Amino acid sequence: MAATLQKAPLPGRRAPRLAEAWPHKHKHEHEHEHEHGHDARRARRVIRRATDYRGFAPALDLALATFGWGWHIEAGLAALRLVLRGTFDRHPDLQIVLGHWGEMLLFALDRIDGLSSAAPHLDRRVADYFATNIHIATSGMLTPRLLRHALAYTSVDRILLSGDHPFRRFDAATLTDFLRTLPDPGDRRKIAHANAESLYGLEPLPAGTAARTTTGLQGDA
Repeated sequence: MAATLQKAPLPGRRAPRLAEAWPHKHKHEHEHEHEHGHDARRARRVIRRATDYRGFAPALDLALATFGWGWHIEAGLAALRLVLRGTFDRHPDLQIVLGHWGEMLLFALDRIDGLSSAAPHLDRRVADYFATNIHIATSGMLTPRLLRHALAYTSVDRILLSGDHPFRRFDAATLTDFLRTLPDPGDRRKIAHANAESLYGLEPLPAGTAARTTTGLQGDA
């Protein structure tokens, strides 16, 4: 997960911590609840904890446990545990951002939603929380088919354009080509910057500047 966000707690409600997703872990593992998914300490914990990521050359072990697979599965599982523990029922304003187009969860959401029948304590079905509490970041993966897939499971208001520093960067032409796969200029602006401005409470870019420098689509101003 890239970040966890919450508006001011409602009266009588405490702010949630990642301990709600991993109650069996030691307290010190939850001290950085806004920890970025690329943190090297997290990668080392993944390798130590799961023998499934071992048995190859050291460089391949690391790649399998991090950008090749492990980061995505571990981040997705943490988010899914937050849902299943009822965290978003207790803290309905809590918002989280999942990188890499949802850390595999969107790809299996039809299957994952089947957990709803085994979780009668939840106020809603598992898939419903993706429409109200979970945002999806591109994390440098500017692939139109991934955008089309995401839009089949969530709304354009919950997709954030993001890089994947320092692992993946994109130039203005790549960014422009990606955004032009959206026919609606308003949707382009939402993904390019407006959704992030709303979620993080950022000052909106001036309309002309946004069109010229953020999307590269002068005709959308």
